Amino acid sequence: MVYVAALQTVPKELIDAARIDGAGWTGSFRNVTWPLIAPALTINATLILINGFKAFDIPTVLTGTGPGGATATVAPEVMRVGFTLNRAGLASAMAIILLIFTAVATALVVGFLQRWEVSS
Repeated sequence: MVYVAALQTVPKELIDAARIDGAGWTGSFRNVTWPLIAPALTINATLILINGFKAFDIPTVLTGTGPGGATATVAPEVMRVGFTLNRAGLASAMAIILLIFTAVATALVVGFLQRWEVSS
């Protein structure tokens, strides 16, 4: 839905101007459309990355961390350490390390993806 909204904000005049200048479909997409929808890609990639790190419900409900912990993620492990093993301090430290790792990874991804965005 985010990509459809971003595509609807691309001015048709810019695409028409690129076609008049001799750009084909790929040229107009690469030089006009892609830079204008790049912020939507940045937002979606950031949200997907953050949701991937904090995944708890789907792996736990579907597999219960699977055979031998094959589908275990960090969030259920924090819950297990905090509530099952009653080690709240260790669980808090794990959660803070997860927060720091997520923040650093998000900053790197956003910095990398903002290269393709058009500056206002």
